[in-house]
Amino acid sequence: MIQERLSITVAGSGGAGVVTVGNTLLEAAGSIGWYARMARSSGPQIRGGEGAATGCPAPQAVPVSYTNLTPPAGGGAVVVGGSGCL
Repeated sequence: MIQERLSITVAGSGGAGVVTVGNTLLEAAGSIGWYARMARSSGPQIRGGEGAATGCPAPQAVPVSYTNLTPPAGGGAVVVGGSGCL
């Protein structure tokens, strides 16, 4: 059975290697026509410390339900983040 969605988490310490790997996974998903999103997290340190990137590739767009969300007055963008894949 083929998976309809994946969740890939890469974790490490120091540098931006984890984010680079996450971005590479997103680009690979896009190159085969999949949709993808990524959540990044890092520790409180300015340099070094822990880092993680969770990529969520899927062959079709994953609908997101926004409840109790009002767009900003005068236009603009609303960015909503969450942990993991839905």
